[in-house]
Amino acid sequence: LKNPETITFIPGQFVSIEVDECEYRAYSITSEEQRHTEIRLLIETGHQGKGADLTRNLKVGDIVKFIGPSGKFTLPPLLPSHLFFIATGVGFA
Repeated sequence: LKNPETITFIPGQFVSIEVDECEYRAYSITSEEQRHTEIRLLIETGHQGKGADLTRNLKVGDIVKFIGPSGKFTLPPLLPSHLFFIATGVGFA
């Protein structure tokens, strides 16, 4: 991360990457929440599209603008003893 140099997020949040001027695509954060100087994202690049094309062609040192973290798909502090998560192509991160 460059600006800001750190980020704070909770599991279940996402960032939106600028793929064109004022056009964004949302990607789930897959990093450990204790890491504050980098983020990892889960991005499918096996198809054509502004987000896939941009990320597929990135090189080390390229600058990517994003907003976030955003989203409230998070778990409450007190959890039941059994949890089941079901997902299809979107939101499985």
